[in-house]
Amino acid sequence: MEIAKKLFWSITHQIKKFIIFFLFLKERKKLTEKMLRLLNVKYLLLYSF
Repeated sequence: MEIAKKLFWSITHQIKKFIIFFLFLKERKKLTEKMLRLLNVKYLLLYSF
């Protein structure tokens, strides 16, 4: 019984970690896109003058 409980908790913990990691990657992708857009704008401003 105890082993099953421990196993269950470790599995749920792994799933939670995976979900958090996945969300982090998704957010990071959005953030990098925003950063790239900002950089592009800066470069466009620099080169337009």
